[in-house]
Formats: sequence, C-alpha cells, structure tokens
Amino acid sequence: MGKLYGRLILLLFLVCSLLLCSQAAARPLLRVGVHELGTDITEDEYGNFYGMDTDFMQALGSYAGRQVIFVPGSWQENQARLASGEIDVVAGIIKTPERQQTMLFSHLMMGRIKQEQDSRISSSPFWVEPLYFAVRRDNTALMNELELANEQLIGNRPYFVSYLYRLYYGQQSSHKLQLAPQEASFLKMHPVISAAVIADERPFAYVDEHGELQGTMRRLTDRIEQDLGIKLSLIIETNYEKAYEDLNSGKAQILLNTDGDISWAAAHGLDLTTSYLTSYYTAVTRREGIPDNPRIACFCPHIAERFLRQRYSEKQLRMYDSIESCLQAVQTKQADMTFLRLETAQYNIWQGNFPDLKTDGSIAFSRDIAIGVSNQMEPELLPILDKEIGFIGRDALLDQSSFYNPKTEAQRSFKSLFFAYPQYFVTGLSLLLLILLLLFWRQMKMRRQHTDELQKMLDTDHYTGLHNRGWFERKAGRYLAAQPESRDFAIIKFGISRPDILVNTYGAEVIFHLLQRFTDNLQQAAWAKFPAVHTSVGKLFFLADLRHFQNQEELEQALRYLLHQNEYINVGHMVVHVDFKIGICSLSSHNVSMAKAMNQADFALHEAQPICFYNAEIQQKTELLNRIEGLQQKAMANKEFKVWYQPKYDLKTRRCVGAEALVRWQSRELGFLPPGQFIPLFERNGFITQLDFFMLGQVMTWQKKRRLAGLPVVPVSVNQSRLHLQEKNYLTYMQRLVTYYSAKDIELELTETAFSLQEPKMQQQALNVGRRLQEMGFCLDIDDFGSGYSNLTLLNAMPFRVIKIDRSLLLAAEGSPRMQTVLAHTCKLGHDLGMTIICEGIETPEQEEILRRCGCDQGQGYLYGKPMKEADFEAFLAAHI
Repeated sequence: MGKLYGRLILLLFLVCSLLLCSQAAARPLLRVGVHELGTDITEDEYGNFYGMDTDFMQALGSYAGRQVIFVPGSWQENQARLASGEIDVVAGIIKTPERQQTMLFSHLMMGRIKQEQDSRISSSPFWVEPLYFAVRRDNTALMNELELANEQLIGNRPYFVSYLYRLYYGQQSSHKLQLAPQEASFLKMHPVISAAVIADERPFAYVDEHGELQGTMRRLTDRIEQDLGIKLSLIIETNYEKAYEDLNSGKAQILLNTDGDISWAAAHGLDLTTSYLTSYYTAVTRREGIPDNPRIACFCPHIAERFLRQRYSEKQLRMYDSIESCLQAVQTKQADMTFLRLETAQYNIWQGNFPDLKTDGSIAFSRDIAIGVSNQMEPELLPILDKEIGFIGRDALLDQSSFYNPKTEAQRSFKSLFFAYPQYFVTGLSLLLLILLLLFWRQMKMRRQHTDELQKMLDTDHYTGLHNRGWFERKAGRYLAAQPESRDFAIIKFGISRPDILVNTYGAEVIFHLLQRFTDNLQQAAWAKFPAVHTSVGKLFFLADLRHFQNQEELEQALRYLLHQNEYINVGHMVVHVDFKIGICSLSSHNVSMAKAMNQADFALHEAQPICFYNAEIQQKTELLNRIEGLQQKAMANKEFKVWYQPKYDLKTRRCVGAEALVRWQSRELGFLPPGQFIPLFERNGFITQLDFFMLGQVMTWQKKRRLAGLPVVPVSVNQSRLHLQEKNYLTYMQRLVTYYSAKDIELELTETAFSLQEPKMQQQALNVGRRLQEMGFCLDIDDFGSGYSNLTLLNAMPFRVIKIDRSLLLAAEGSPRMQTVLAHTCKLGHDLGMTIICEGIETPEQEEILRRCGCDQGQGYLYGKPMKEADFEAFLAAHI
C-alpha cells in the first residue's frame, strides 16, 4: 500500500512539473492583420490597439495560448501579407465566394458592420453583414486551433460579440428626451398605458420565478417608463393570438414586441412604430448534419409565413407551440432543423438540455421588432413612441441585454460543458481522481491520528494524566472476554475517606499525589492490572488476578500492605495520615457486566471498615436501595412522606423556642422507613432536591395556617441539600415560595460542606445563593459545625445567624476539660458574631449542664423531646411555649 501511495505522489509531481513547464514556456506568436487605423481601430502612445476587431482577436489569442501582434494596413496589403506568410490571420472581413477560393473563414462570426459602406464589403450597402477572421486556405492546422479557441470563447462568453459592438458602436446618450408641450400634456393625461408583451423565449423576453418580465423587453419597458415618465401596465402573453385579442378588446393599448411588418400590423388593427431592434435568426440542426429535404420545426406562424414558406414547401414545415418543442423535435429527429433568434439558440444549446444540437452562428434571416399601437388609441401616442425609439437608438437594447451574463453562464449544465470540451474533462477528471486519492489517503491518516488523540483524551484523567474509568472498563472488559474463567478475577476499588476534608485543608494536589503514588505501586504488582482513577471522588480501581493468591486472606494481606505503603503523605513539613477504604467484587461468571461489577464494588466500598467483599447481605441492601429508588416518585405522588417535628428549647428557661422539620416515610410497600435508609440514596441520585422542596412547602403551609388561626408560631428549621446551591432554578422556586408564604420564622439548615467545593466558580455560586436566600428573608443555619475541619472563613463570607454544634463535639467534651474549653470558645465566637448557638443530640442532664456552663443558648435532643407528628407537636407546643 505504501509503494502505491509513493507512486501516486511521484506521478502527481511529474504532472505538476509538466504543467509548470508548459506555463513557463513562451507563447507562440499570432500575427493578425487589421485594417488601417481610423474610426474603427485606434492606437495609443504605448502601441496598444483599441477596437472591436482587435479586442476580439486579443481574447481569441488568449484562449488559443498565443501572443497576438497586430499588423495594420489596407485590405490589399493584408491580403498580400497573408498570401506571403508575413501574417497568420486577417481579422474582420466579409465572407464571399471569391475570397473562399484562397482563404479559410471561421465558422462563427466575430462582429457586424456599422457603416453603410466599407472597403471590406463587396456589394451590399447594408451594415448587417457579419464579419469573420480568415487564414490561408492551406493553413488548416492553424484554423482548427483557432476554431477550437473560438468555440471555447463564445461558449464561455456567449454575448461577447454583442458586448464589443455595444462598447464601440452602441449609442451613449446622457441628455434627456425632449418632448413638445402637446406631447408632454398627452402623457400627463395618460400616466398609465396598458402594454401587452409576448414573453416566450429566453433570454429575449421571459418570465422569471417571481412572475416578473425579464430580458430585452424588461429593459425596453424600464427605458420607456424612465424617459416618458409613465407607467406601463404589463399584460404578459405567450403567443400573438392572445395579444391581438387583448388589443381588440381594449384590454391592452400597445404591443411591445410585434413584427416590423406594416401590412401585417394593419391587418390586426395596429399602427406600427419605427423598428427599435433587429433580431437575427440562425439555423439549429443536429450535429450529424442536414438532409437534402429537411423538415423545419417552427413555433411562430408569422415567421413561417414571412420567411420559411418562401424557402421550403408546405410539406417540410411543421408547427409547434413553443421553442422547447421545436428543439425537442429536432433532438428526437421528428424535424431536422429550426430557426431561432441567435441569442435564444445560443442560450438553449449552451444550457445543455439539447447536447446533440448545434448552430454555427450564421444569420439565416433578420426580423425587425417594433411597437404596435392599437388604432383605438389616440394618434398622439405613435409619434411620441417613434421619438423615444429614436432617442434610445437602434439595437441599443439588444447590446445592453446580449453581453456576457455571469448568471446565465452559471446556470449552464454540466452536460453541455462536457459535450463542448470532452478532452479537458477527461484530463481534469484523471487529475481530480489522482488528487482525490491522495487527499483520501491523507484524510484517513489524519483521521486515525485525530481519533487516537481524541480517544487518549477521553481515556485520560484531566487532573493526573492517569487512565480513567472509561478506559478501564473497555480494557478490562476485552481482557476478561479473552480469559477462559472470569471467576479468577475481581474488581477492587480504593477510596479515600472524606476526600473533601483533605481538599479543603491541604488542597486538591494532595489527592492527585496520593492517586499517582498508589498507581505507581500497583504497576509494580503482577496481580494488579489496568489501574485507573476517578479523581473528583478520590477513588482508584483495578482488576485483580486472584490466581496469584491461595485464598482470601492472602489477598487481604496484599491489600493491607498497599494501605500501609500509602497511609501517610508529606504536605510541606507535615506528615498527614490518610484513611482508605477498599471494596472488592469477585467476578463469579461471564454474566456479570463490567458496569454492574463496578457498582457492586462501590457498594462494598461504602460498607468497608476498611476492607469489604461484596456479599449476599450487601446484595440484599443493594436490592432494597434499588427498590427504594424505584418507589421514590410514586411515594411523592401518594404523599407517603410525612413531616415530623423535633422541639428546640432554651437551655435557661427550658421553654420550646423552635423545632426542626424531619422527614419520615410511611411506604405502602416497604412499611415505615427511617431517614437513614433513604436520605443517603436520595443525596446520591438527586431526588433529595424534590424532597427538600416538599418539606419546605409543608412547613410553610403549616405555619401560615397557624398564623391565620391566631396560634403561636415558632421558628422551624428545614434542611437544604448542598445540591440546591448548584441548581439552575433553585432561587426562582424559592422566590415563588416567599410570594405566597412568609419566610419569617423559617430557618434553612446548610452544612458547611455545601460551600467546600473544589471549583472556585462553584464555591462562589454557592456563596451567592446563600446571600440571596438571606435577602429573601430566610434565616440561615450552619449545620454540623465542628464535625470535621470547620472552615471559619465561612462565618465571615456567609450571613449565618445560627450555629448548630454537631453532637460529636458534645460527646468529646464529656470528661475532657480541654474539649469543654474548645466548646466554650466556640460559643463565645458565635456570640461575638451576633449568632445564636444550638447543640443537637442532648440525651442526659449532664450534657445539658455542660452546654449551659459553656454558654450554649439552645438545645435539641431526646432529653427534651423526640421527633413527633404534626398533631403531637402542636399539643406539645401549646404546653411548653
């Protein structure tokens, strides 16, 4: 394959070299004889020639790949120079039988004569004769070369000749049309004139996709409206019979494009203006040639009557209803030729719909076009239109519409281009195929590289550069599929206990360093395969080959050795101890999927102290959790979750000063469930946010009901998960609540871990949410204070009004004067900040006394009151408030 690519590259290099060499070579000369300098051709001070003949030959030379040199002279001089070989071609001459004896003439014309008499014309005094270029009769090679270039030039620039004619001979008038007073008065009395127009052929007169008139007739309409200051109300028809009906019925007043035949016009009730345009008609035939008695396809009865019946018998003429039908008849051999307007023939052939048809561009006959005025119209209009046509200039409209149109060329079909230039298409297609093969090979190579790089990014942990879970599941899955027995392997997960505390205290780099060191140790163990990490939760997992161990005890011994190697880490000048937990899931059969085994190892990790194998008991617990998760939405819809209240009391007066709202689940399928069985699961799957909203709504409704009844209301604290602080619509929902309910006497309990996020943006978001809640009127409590490494900066950043001391700090203070001092200073710190101090979990009078001595304000626990239903709490509140 590599050799093939090398050969293709070498071939492309050779082709490109040949192309460069051919481009770099000097162009051969083309010596062109032109007539003596005069009104038609001029020469500037730098030796540059300007004229219709010279411009055409310059463009032709460019297409032929030749450098053109002009040799001016008289007709006799040019004829002698051509015969002697001093020049190669004579430009701008009339084709006559005498000249064809010694010269080869081009098939396509290169222009027309403007003057009435010229030295190049043998006998005709008219200026409508076409002009050609010619070479010596024996120089067929040069003529073939120039003919091919001429076909390409006219094919790519179908209106190039008309453009040159307009450029050098077209009327250029900048003054305004002068009208007599009576003529101006007539136009003011007739500001709108209805005009019929025959629009049945492109590009002369046609209707576009928006139903608007386009082509030469559009330009005539615009020019008349501009010069005369009137509006032409157009009635677009497709044949003359309908147009004559419009005129006879008075629906139309003029016909814009009628034949310049006065007798014909008079027979149809029309007065005819002077002609403003001469249309030249050419023959369209099949490429194979014309038979002796050709069948003629014709679409216009008037053309057939005036021009064709004089040349052909009635049997040879066949009438069709459109130009396309005529061309299709010639294409399918129902007819042998048709006669069309020159630009119409070029347009239809070059569009490629009729690839077997051709025209040599020679003029078969011409037809004058004029404006017909209904004889029902006032006679003043006819001379006004004649004056306008004289002002516009004869054939000026054709010049403006017939030059090269990029839009028309862009619409040309691929099929027509292929028929016109097959040799270029074959060469270009070969080069294109070669380039495409090289591009395809390069694209496939780049795609493989990009795919490998993308897969590497997907398989790599962003923080450590180690492999991640996706890579592990794919690699381990393939490895196990190739093994005869998967029961000889196990999924093992290491997890750092409380990674959030490590991050908040020492930074996330500690986690990265630990996982990197652990991975290095595992890569040295032959029984540990494919180690990978999940940095954000502080976990590492790998596939263990159990064939290296005699029994489970040996495996546990190896795992404890790994724990011993990694339980300490140096942070600056400190040595920090790190607790790990290990969850193990043995692969009992091939039926256990990798994802399921990973989840089972996770469940074992949660139960580990510090090592735990996934077993039947954990499986039952897992099944229970799965069932709880499946019932959570149904329970919410059935209102199975209930609000219980645990009283809070003043340590000095022992009166009830508030309560905490606690959730209980009375499940129809599972019975009564305490919070410890479902709250951790809801925290993991996100359902806790719905439950929090339900609890908050129930409490606020209960308080509103008591206010309306005139009953006393005490502050009630409601727990809010830290998931809310990153929830998109959380503040919107809370704002809606305070619209209907009062935030007064509602305390939102937030744990300090809710603000201990690794990402600074997320941490700032949590702080902003907390401040907005306080602005809504909610009181914010910091829950579980002292349960870990408390971040004292939160007391400054957040507007907390209550500190809730964790029960672990109270238990530590029992029998420990030092911890009692810590507890007392914690209470003093809160008081200095204007905060209320409350402690939870009070169960004995001794604990109550310790808190009272330390300066704690309020308490909560079984010593004063257990959690109770709403009705029971109302009775309790009435007795203890």
